[in-house]
Amino acid sequence: MKKIDFSKIIPYKELTMQWYEEHPRPSRFSREEALAMARDYGLEDEVMEAIDRFALTPDEALQEWDLYPFG
Repeated sequence: MKKIDFSKIIPYKELTMQWYEEHPRPSRFSREEALAMARDYGLEDEVMEAIDRFALTPDEALQEWDLYPFG
């Protein structure tokens, strides 16, 4: 049986973040526009964290907090 070298395995979160950084997705709103929309509801920090820490697009961050203006 082949031994697995666990020291070379990339953690799932790190691998996912790397993929998202290498494959940017188009977004209808810019980061600044999304933060301005979130500010109206007191969710600026939450949307900023979703964009910066979890690598969501501004559109995805607004959708995550139910702020995306569909329509």
